[in-house]
Formats: sequence, C-alpha cells, structure tokens
Amino acid sequence: MTFVSAMFLLGALGVAGPIVVHLLARPKFKRLPFTMLRFLREGQSESQARRRIRDWIILLMRCLIIGLIAILFARPIWQTHSPRPAAHEVWFVGLDNSLSMTVRSQGADLLTTLKTQAKDRIRTCPEDSEFHVFFAGDNQWFAPMNQAQALALVHGMAPAQAPAQFGEFLRKVRSQSRTLDEETRVNVVLGSDFSPDVIMGLRGLMPSVGVDQLQVLCVQPDPGVTNAGIVNASVSAVGDQTAQIHVTLRNTGTQAVTRRLTTLPHDAKAPVEVTLLPDTYQVCAVTCPLPSPLASPQASPLPEFARGRAHTITVSFDGPDDFDADDEIQLNLMTPDQGTRHCLLVDQRATDRLFLFKTAIESLADVSLGVIWDTRCVTLDNLANTDLAWADTIVLAGVSEALIPWIEPLKRGVIQGKRLVCFMTELPESTTVLPMNQSGLWPVTWIEPTPESTQPEIQPQDSEWTDSRAGESLIQYGLDRMVLRESSHVRLEPEAQCVWRCKNGAPFVALRSLGQGVSIWINTSVDASLSALAKSPGAVAWAQYLVTSGQGSSLPETHDTWRDCEPVLQVTSPERIDQVTRALFHEGRSAAHEPEAASAAQVTHPRPLWRETAWLLLVLMLLEPFVAERIKP
Repeated sequence: MTFVSAMFLLGALGVAGPIVVHLLARPKFKRLPFTMLRFLREGQSESQARRRIRDWIILLMRCLIIGLIAILFARPIWQTHSPRPAAHEVWFVGLDNSLSMTVRSQGADLLTTLKTQAKDRIRTCPEDSEFHVFFAGDNQWFAPMNQAQALALVHGMAPAQAPAQFGEFLRKVRSQSRTLDEETRVNVVLGSDFSPDVIMGLRGLMPSVGVDQLQVLCVQPDPGVTNAGIVNASVSAVGDQTAQIHVTLRNTGTQAVTRRLTTLPHDAKAPVEVTLLPDTYQVCAVTCPLPSPLASPQASPLPEFARGRAHTITVSFDGPDDFDADDEIQLNLMTPDQGTRHCLLVDQRATDRLFLFKTAIESLADVSLGVIWDTRCVTLDNLANTDLAWADTIVLAGVSEALIPWIEPLKRGVIQGKRLVCFMTELPESTTVLPMNQSGLWPVTWIEPTPESTQPEIQPQDSEWTDSRAGESLIQYGLDRMVLRESSHVRLEPEAQCVWRCKNGAPFVALRSLGQGVSIWINTSVDASLSALAKSPGAVAWAQYLVTSGQGSSLPETHDTWRDCEPVLQVTSPERIDQVTRALFHEGRSAAHEPEAASAAQVTHPRPLWRETAWLLLVLMLLEPFVAERIKP
C-alpha cells in the first residue's frame, strides 16, 4: 500500500489524546460499611470487569477514528501485480510492385520472390496483429485488415505501370505512429529491389520515423541478368497512309544482341534487324501503315470534322531476355479524316469584330495531317439554312432575341454531330432565355450578371475533355492572369458539365452533349468587350481549345513508361540499402516513450482506497456514541 500524501499520516499521533483521557478517567470507589459485604464485593467485581472491557473497546474505536481520518487525508492506494499482457502490434507493409520487379532472376521474377518473403514474414506475426498494406507502384493504401486478409492481398499483388513511390507510405506510418498509444507496437516491413531510382526517392523522404521493429526485404537480380528492350517510342510524322515512328532501344547486358523490331499493323517493309552493343542506346526509325480513310462522307452519320481515326500501334522488340515488360509498347494516335473543316461564325449585327477569332481558327491548319480550316462569317439577319448545313462548327458571338427562330435548327444540327460554341456577351432578355431553356440545347438554365471582375482558374478541371496542346498553351500564356471585367453566376442544367471555372466559383466554360454533338457555353465574349482573350497571344490556343477539345488530339502520343526499369541491373550494395532504410525508420520507439519499469515482467495496477476508508470511518463515528452511552454507571 502506498499513500499519495504520506505527510498526513502524522495526524495519527492524535491517538495519544484518547489514551491519556482513558488513563485519567478511571473511576474511584469509596468504601462503605455494609452487613452483607460479601455479596456486594461479588457484584462490584462483576460490574468492573464488564466496564473495563467496554472502556478498551471505546478507546480502540476512538483511536481508529483518529487514525482513519489521518489515513483518509493521506489518500491510500492499494497496488496489485499481474503478468504483463502481450502488446498489440500494428504492421505497416510497403511493397514495391513497379515494372522493374518483373525481372526474372534464378528462375522466378522479383515480384514473385518478394511476395513469398512478405507472406512468410506476415505469417510469423501474432494472429491478432493489425496490418496496413501499401503498394508503391499503384501508390495505393489498403484498409486495416487481419492476418488472413493481408496474406490474400499480398498473394494477388500484380505489377503496376508506374515507378515505385514510397512517400505516401512514410507519411502514413508517421501520422499513425503518433496517434497510437505507447503500449501498441509499431512495426514496418519494407520490400523492394532498391534500384537506384528507388534509393534516390527514399533519400528525399526525411525526416525519419520511430518504430519498434524494421524488417527490410531486399530482392535484387543476379549480376548476370541480361535485358534489351524499348526505352520509349514516338510518332514523328504522319503521311497519307503511313506513320513514321522513332524507337529508342537499349541493351543493358554485357553481350551484343541482334533482334527484330516490328510494328502492328505490320511494317510496310520487312522487320528491321537491330544489333545492339553492350550497354548502349540506339534510335531506330520504322514505318507503319495506317488504315485507309472512309470511302465517302455518307459512310458515317457524323460530319467530316467529327469523324476521326483512332489507331493503336504496337511496337515489339522480339527476343528472349530476363525482362519482358519493355519488349513491347503501344502508341495511341487519333488522326482526323483528311479534308476541310468548316467553321461558321455568326454575329448579331456586323462581322468585323470576328476577324481576329476567324484568323486564329484558320491558323490551326496542319499540313502534315491534311487539315484545312474554311471559315465563313455571317450576321443573324443573313443567316440561312444552307450555312448551317455547310458548317461543322458554329460559333455564336452572343445571344439575342433574333436567335429564337434558329434554336430548333441549331439543335437538330448538334444532334447530328455539329459543335455549337456560344459566347456570353451580355445578359439575354427573359423572352430569349425561356425558349433557350425549353429547347434543351444550352448548358445553362439561369444567368445573373455580376459587376465584379474575376479571373479564370489556372487550368481546366476536366483534362480528359481538354485538347492537350491547347490546354498547355493557355497555361503558358498565363490565362489565369487575364481579368474578366464582368462575369455571370449561372445555374447549369443537370445534364451539363463544367469543364473550366473562374476563381470566384462561377463556370467559365460549360458544355452539354446532345446526340452526336456538343453545345459549349463560354462566360466571356469572343471580342474585347468583356475580355481581351481574342486579341491576346493565346488566341490561337483558345480557338483550338473550343473547336477541337473532346475530339481527340491530332498529335501522336510519346511514351516514356520504362523510366524506372532502365537502371534495373545496377544492383545496390546491402550497406547502402541499410544506410538509407535506417535513416528513414529508426528502431526503439517503445524505449523512447515508456519508462524502464514498463519493461518488467509484471504490470502494477493501482487501486485507490479512499471510498473504503471513508465508509469505515463513518461506521465507527456512528457506533462510538452508542457504545459510550452503554457504559454509563
């Protein structure tokens, strides 16, 4: 038993008071002559014996009362000891599943070897442990799970098309270790091939994190592993029926190799025989045929502008080696049908202010792809059905009441595959807004102008719809620094989509798909009345963004997906791996937080006794007057 305030125990010396009172209060008897003296002495002796016992009882009770008062102020604590229970363990498992882990070594790929080692380590953990699993190639966490779930997850781990990134893993371990109590053991399992790219990434993840145990699973290829494959590939030019492809090859082995470089669809010529010297790069040019364009416009319900040809070109570098992931690469290419695209620009009264926008559209001609833009400017008064039938893309400089008779013809054209671009120059009249909303052609259903100026966001929020070249150009031109002197707060239709916003939250560009076409609404003017975009250096990129986004880029893709696999044969020394991992995760978390007594074999459980002491004191204080009353003469 221990006391919180042992100094109050000195109050127990107060028991001397009842003892002194007891000694001084002994009864004194007087002798009286009496004839029956013998019987009197017997009765007196019997009364004194009972009284002496009761005196000692009352003395003991009073001493106990004083002692219990002192003990109550000292706040007694009763300590019990029990065996220390097993600490709860949390395991953070970070595994590298990038493409570099598919290298074969000693009859199996590195990923299979890593999965085997990780599962063996998980099986040795206590069954009640909690597991958090992170795949570095996918950059994905999996929710807390038990041992069986962790084993099944690791067993099904597949390679990812990305390099390993362990930054999120370190942040999660750091944040979780701070929230766990000191009795929980935090353990880390880190598995990878620890290629130079991985080591470089780990070096930039300081500061370190304290854990109870660190287990490093290092799986690396043998020094004799060979590999020759594709580093990257790109389409350099597109002809009438062929595409020119530049392929960068590399031999990371110690011996020269000769292999065939082929494409699918097959080369117009025979496959290219390539000889690569040890540890060298080589760029090869191959020609791949493209399918013929559509025979006639009647073969498709879409207008000529909307018809595009999507090609998937597969480049293969045949030959056996220890790494297959870089032996084949795919290029996606979207080329429009060769011909002329027709763009109709419509203004309310005059067409002079459309001159710059017209010039920007005509600047989009791509001679290498056979793309030519033919533009025509008309006013609403001179607009005819033949103009709508001729156009693939229709650009409206604004909305007015004179546009009401053309709403249904425009809607039919959009359903058939045309593109309608409408600039917001001023607030439309209510008589114009109602039929616009009823038609289902426009993305907006409610418009309220705001006098304050604003700016567009730095980039579109829907990058999949945005033409990649136009989006990058607009960012470079600093579109987010362009001030819109006026804008509008609008409510979009449920089927509409906002692909670009202003900094005040209002939509900047919204679109609505309708049939085979699309209707686009811009919260600014095509001329300089509300913004200077049409006169800025980014006018061509702005025009390209509006008239080509969503149709697929006419540029071929350039791939560089094997970046993390190039130095795969550069084996990192164990000393270097241990130095980097120990700098990230230092062991000894429990020793730094728990006192030395916590490492004992038993656990002490304190139990306050003030309630029991108070009840005993209360009972004695109630009994003491009753006992004292009974001993009166």
